[in-house]
Amino acid sequence: MVRATGPLRQHRGGKAADLVLLDRNPLTDIAATRAIRAVILRGKTYDRAALDAMLATVKAKVAAENQRLRGG
Repeated sequence: MVRATGPLRQHRGGKAADLVLLDRNPLTDIAATRAIRAVILRGKTYDRAALDAMLATVKAKVAAENQRLRGG
């Protein structure tokens, strides 16, 4: 369910709009900014599963690079 909790701006067709969809209201709890349900970026929607997969891939790459730099 998507609910608006503040002023809305009209989006004109043909224009790009990147969005972050949250599970909770960040106006009542700033920690809600970490409760990301989905991201819409350049017209493509990334759900929670896709975001988690991307994060796991990045973490693995960083770990591998850190190990390489340590000579392991």
